[in-house]
Amino acid sequence: MALWDGSGGGGAFPAAAVSAVLVAAAVAALLGAGVAASKFDDVVQPSWANDRMVYDGDLLKLRLDANSGGGFVSRSKILYGKASADLKLVPGDSAGVVTAFYRPVSTPLPHM
Repeated sequence: MALWDGSGGGGAFPAAAVSAVLVAAAVAALLGAGVAASKFDDVVQPSWANDRMVYDGDLLKLRLDANSGGGFVSRSKILYGKASADLKLVPGDSAGVVTAFYRPVSTPLPHM
């Protein structure tokens, strides 16, 4: 399955082949969990598609294509925080790209 390489050439589906960088989510997870100096993967764990996740210092990159996504959950309760994503899209061809953050409210596990 080809991923978009940024050259403008075709991959599996360039519009959906984005690299989501969740910088603020990493900071929020670290602050909310009360951990001052931890690696991102000490605070969160992949919930699905962990083969598409790349840890790059304090960043978590999700490599996506036309048929995939990725998700992660916190290892402990988060009291407060902010989540955001930066997307790299193909210029003029971003139809069908959907970004979503889900925060369960009434589950036995109050993790994000």
